[in-house]
Amino acid sequence: MKALVVDDDNLARKGLIALMPWGEFDIEVVGEAGNGENALAFLESHSVDLVITDLEMPFMSGLELMKKLQAQYPHIHVVVLSMHQEFELVQEAMRLGAIDYIAKYQLEKEQLYTVLDRIVKRIRKVEKRSRNVEREVDILATVDTMDLEAVASMIPSGLTLGERIGNRAWYIHAEGEFTRWGKALYKRSPSFTLVRIQHIKDMSNEHLHTLINHYCERKLFYDRKVQDAYMELNQSELYMNQDAASSLDAIIESIAAMQWMTDDISFDQLQESIQKAKVPRDVLVSILIDKLNDYSGLYGDTADAMGLEDAYYFLQIVDRLQEFRHKAKERLHRVGISPEV
Repeated sequence: MKALVVDDDNLARKGLIALMPWGEFDIEVVGEAGNGENALAFLESHSVDLVITDLEMPFMSGLELMKKLQAQYPHIHVVVLSMHQEFELVQEAMRLGAIDYIAKYQLEKEQLYTVLDRIVKRIRKVEKRSRNVEREVDILATVDTMDLEAVASMIPSGLTLGERIGNRAWYIHAEGEFTRWGKALYKRSPSFTLVRIQHIKDMSNEHLHTLINHYCERKLFYDRKVQDAYMELNQSELYMNQDAASSLDAIIESIAAMQWMTDDISFDQLQESIQKAKVPRDVLVSILIDKLNDYSGLYGDTADAMGLEDAYYFLQIVDRLQEFRHKAKERLHRVGISPEV
């Protein structure tokens, strides 16, 4: 479990990090911040499971931070630090979803183990309960790898990016009806798709993140339809089927043989084998450009001119290959070469 400690009191923050027996509970403190704004900045590029935060801080209080975490990082557990006089703030924090609080005056060495043991047990209880209840998550998925700055610059007001999931997805929070944002995002980048994953059950966040990352790398490109700006998936649809074990070497050999260029049956078989294997988009585009450029002298256009690199779903690849096939057949006919040759 990865933890972030947030407190504007540098001495208290450093002391908490130094004294708590984190290792005995398999907790790693991966960062610290002096206020809520710095904590959110840290979370943009780091994965965290637990935030321990003071309540009264400059720039952004602990309660304000909690509200942001609920919207952007709903899976993160929160524990609050409190003083004697902050009882009402602690009550408000518990209403907002804090799983526990630590009274700063309790931070005696002999009590640290007991405090952390209580926190971990509550986290496990919450996670066990959540795994037995169906839930859904909203993500922004891309078929390209994009950095946070590029994605954030294209997000319209009303959408808030949350934690990054792998190389191609972010949790996202939308104001108002979620589905209406799809087309607005697609106009800003055809690589974007809003995805609502439903009926998630009996799954840890770590496992869910692994499946989402794998889905975006392999299946999203094939599941998307023309201008599919919004998709709904069930948990089961995140998994790869057994057909995905198809041989990439066999696909490369089929592409290089070029029989599919003039034979419709071969072309259909090639499409099917690529779809079954769920060849990653970047890999597929690279293979096609490499192999088709070998024949550019015969067929005319180079593969680079086909716009393969601008294809954001598999049907676009199919359409562009069909255009290439049509031009190839015309050129063969003009020079008097039969398709069989």
